[in-house]
Amino acid sequence: MRFVVVGFLLLLGASMAMAQPRGEVESIGLGGQVRLDCWTPMVVRLVPGSTAAGTYQLQVKQFDADGDRPVFTRQITLNAESQASQQRFWMYFVPEPIDGGLPGDGFGLKELQRRLKVILASADGAKPIAELPITSTVFAVDPLGGNMDQRRGNRLVLCVSDGASQPAWPEYIDRDGTEPGDVTGFSQGVRLVTIKPSDLPDNVLGYEAVDAIVWLNADPVDLQRAGENKLQTLRQFVRAGGTLFLCAGGHEWQRMLGFGDLLPVTPIGSTDKFDLFPLRKLAGSTDRRDDAWRKFRGPFSLVKVTANPGAVVDEWIEWSDDPANRSPYLVRKAYGMGAVNWVSQDLGDRSFTTNPATGWAYVWDRIFDWKNDTKVRGTFATDQEWANIRAPYDHPATVVDLGYSLQDVTLTSKSRVYVSIAVFFFIAYWVLAGPAGYITLLSRKKAHLSWILFCASAIVATLVTVLLVKLLLRGGPELKHLSLVKIAPNQPAEVFSRFGLYIPEDGVRTIQLKDTASDTVSALAADTLHPSYVQSPDYRPSVEYDIPIPDPNDTEPPVFRIPYRSTLKKFRTRWIGQLPLGLQGSVRIEPDGTRSGLSGKLINAGEVDLAEVYMAFEYKLRENRIDRVVYWPLLKKGQSIDLAKDLREALAVGNEGNLFGMPGQGKPLVGNIGQAGVSLGWDRYWFEAFGRNVDGHFDDSGNVQAYARSFPLLSFFGRLPVSRYTSDTGRFELLRRSGGRWFDTSALLSAGQLVVIARSTGGLPFPMMIEGSVVSGQGTTFYQFSMPLDRSLLDTANAPAPRPATMPTSTHANPGDSAGAPK
Repeated sequence: MRFVVVGFLLLLGASMAMAQPRGEVESIGLGGQVRLDCWTPMVVRLVPGSTAAGTYQLQVKQFDADGDRPVFTRQITLNAESQASQQRFWMYFVPEPIDGGLPGDGFGLKELQRRLKVILASADGAKPIAELPITSTVFAVDPLGGNMDQRRGNRLVLCVSDGASQPAWPEYIDRDGTEPGDVTGFSQGVRLVTIKPSDLPDNVLGYEAVDAIVWLNADPVDLQRAGENKLQTLRQFVRAGGTLFLCAGGHEWQRMLGFGDLLPVTPIGSTDKFDLFPLRKLAGSTDRRDDAWRKFRGPFSLVKVTANPGAVVDEWIEWSDDPANRSPYLVRKAYGMGAVNWVSQDLGDRSFTTNPATGWAYVWDRIFDWKNDTKVRGTFATDQEWANIRAPYDHPATVVDLGYSLQDVTLTSKSRVYVSIAVFFFIAYWVLAGPAGYITLLSRKKAHLSWILFCASAIVATLVTVLLVKLLLRGGPELKHLSLVKIAPNQPAEVFSRFGLYIPEDGVRTIQLKDTASDTVSALAADTLHPSYVQSPDYRPSVEYDIPIPDPNDTEPPVFRIPYRSTLKKFRTRWIGQLPLGLQGSVRIEPDGTRSGLSGKLINAGEVDLAEVYMAFEYKLRENRIDRVVYWPLLKKGQSIDLAKDLREALAVGNEGNLFGMPGQGKPLVGNIGQAGVSLGWDRYWFEAFGRNVDGHFDDSGNVQAYARSFPLLSFFGRLPVSRYTSDTGRFELLRRSGGRWFDTSALLSAGQLVVIARSTGGLPFPMMIEGSVVSGQGTTFYQFSMPLDRSLLDTANAPAPRPATMPTSTHANPGDSAGAPK
């Protein structure tokens, strides 16, 4: 009988287990690549049980820097097993910064499973149902080592393909961040991940680690399948400062129309061409002795387009010997605070990528507009020549982490006061209860009462401490912030903020982000410092608090409930909403050479004074490409600048491109950012501090001229020349940990915009409420404005002159459509 009962119970348990949903964590990051200080996506695969249809909660548990445990939560709905054998869900979390961060790069699944808890729970989150196993490892995009680790930072590039296109990356970086032996001169490493459209995340938080996306002739319809709206998520990624490259070719170019307003061009149709120009020119192959590009034979399909208003044409297709017979090949246009780039050819066409020729690093440098000083081994004949070329880039480098300037949001004055009071009371108690009391009793011949005095002193000190705590721990919350505000025309503002929030009470407190824009994602999480900044706490209270993953379809602003123990806690927020327009005006490039290269007016129409104003733009006259930066010390609210007149009168005579003086002297300046290997002006000033920097930490936040280097360096990071060894400055690698990547506006400069950056001091730039009351605090706000730039005069100067009608034209294999056989 006993065996019958046991067997019945086992069968009952098995049937109940089959009724429960089961699953696994299928992937973490994008292609297994994660940044340890960014929101990170994961894919969870679940198989519903026979009776498991309904609503559940996915939970991801991590520690924050204080030892508390945020629980990232997302509500999901499982269908009945008869309707779907398995379902996949996107989940998002911020990796814990303690103990070296999320285990990766060589750590096994066992350690990852121990540190990263993924749980399927009941709809209210109260009842855990299953801890989900992790089935794949992860790799950290940025270096994990200490300050002496000389590995540079990496760009993460997603290549989206339906499988038919295969990109060629033969000369780029390997996994450990070092350059392969046949290429040198990169400013950043590159991590390349090829995925399908269905593998893109459904929430813009999942793109935070991504620098650029290359779309290779895949169908954007795939972004809308199964009721998803990943196309809108892709728009949000670009609008916030991301970069998208659309590469189209073949006879299926029409499906690219599905990108709608993201397109910087209007496609007309596809045309065959019997050579690989302009691609060969971008690869630098036309004058090479080992030109393997000649082996590729057409026809090659290219798309004829016209550039949309506001777009910049960076490369042309010449359809005949007449240079006026051309159409755009590489086109760039700003979209919010990011940019969309068009290439009129499928750069994953297997007819020339399956067995690629050398020079693709040059191609991608030009497509991405990276200011590398790339050299490829195939272009040099001997080992000695190549060794000489590599020498300036192979020299040991100092690692300079610009992120250190952005990390301190601690209320230091209050912390110091409390520590000082604690030290004072400790000393006073020790003196009173010890030597002072004993000596006093001894002088009165009552030394035997010393222990009674000691106990009485302890009781009195305790009472005084309690009263003092009650007295000090009063008042409202206090906040210190560091915020970045990005503003583009006709778009909601994007605000990324890090703040320390001190609440002088115990208990759970409600934080609410107010006035967020609809159809966007605003979020809060524990501050995501890079693990190299964080000293792991000895004591981990493990107080759990929920961080609900925001949904763009939510109509109410997000609300978060955070436990406090009369402490300071640090957070980071992403806030999207409407802010008063900060800058107005109409600005034009003057190719005939005003002092700054600009004319027009710039007006501060915002509500704050803007200090340390930098105006940057790309000045391209034929083959001469210059990044020019104009500095204006202070632009008060309501003040306007006549960019031709005021700057001409204020600038030093003879300052043409080279920087004379430095910020902080109260006068305007103008200078260029040097090209690779050439220092012209601003880069010389920005870089000069690094030759004296030996510990890898660069923090200019507390200087009299605060953020004079870190802010513009981070904002124009992609336009900086590559560091080469010199006896004066040595060589350095720049890192951008803990939010530094948010600042880069280089894609806007490539797209022809005027980028204006400035800073101010004051409260939070967006509304936030604590327990129903608005709290603004104090801190630093960085502003970045994208403004349209009238380039009509420059375009006229760059237009080619048509050949005389009497000049003979060449014969082509496909007249009217092609430039003939390979040159």
